[in-house]
Amino acid sequence: ITSLSLKAANNALQDQDFINRCIEDNFKQMNSYELFFKERGIEYIDSYTNFITALLPKSIDSTKLEGALLKEGIIIRNFSNINAIRITIGKEWQNERVINMLKRGLDHE
Repeated sequence: ITSLSLKAANNALQDQDFINRCIEDNFKQMNSYELFFKERGIEYIDSYTNFITALLPKSIDSTKLEGALLKEGIIIRNFSNINAIRITIGKEWQNERVINMLKRGLDHE
């Protein structure tokens, strides 16, 4: 990393209001994924980080879903050995796009 990016990161970490807003937004956005998965009866692992992991039912192939999302420019982490996917929490507009693409991908399974 550059010294400029290190300085910016250091300043951001000293801004407690900024950190609190980021954490609050992360969990608000994560809630939208939790609701989506609950509505579809898809299990997920409770998360206290910036990502959520969904444990897909056998009727949904995580590798096929990953491929469909990748064609739309959405990159997720595929855990094909346990048929699960991990999604990084993003900005609201990014999460809305991912959820819409998940709906399309899951409807085609």
